[in-house]
Amino acid sequence: MAGGRLRCLGSAQHLKSRFGEGYQIELKAKRPLDQDIDVINATRIILGNKKELGTDVEAVDLHGLAADTNLNLDQAKARCTKLTGDDYLSTMIHPDNPNGYPIFKMASSPAGCEASI
Repeated sequence: MAGGRLRCLGSAQHLKSRFGEGYQIELKAKRPLDQDIDVINATRIILGNKKELGTDVEAVDLHGLAADTNLNLDQAKARCTKLTGDDYLSTMIHPDNPNGYPIFKMASSPAGCEASI
């Protein structure tokens, strides 16, 4: 079916061999543990190396700390640049980019955007 109309008929194998091209891969990633060193390092960058992180990150509620951290537009862009080492993500935070617009909109507001992890 395509657009509500029957377009081709056959077994799954026949349709796959006749019309199939390439591969389709579906992945589901598990949420990383807060104690994962990559999560800790990214959190330090996003939150701006807050003193509350200290050295015993297992004792810190990272999500609670992130919820209490708001970033303005310049801070959000700077943290993205620092996180990736280039301007790939920071240039997406723009009103004309559908992926970055929500962050642009929130970070441009007087309250800023929440630093989610």
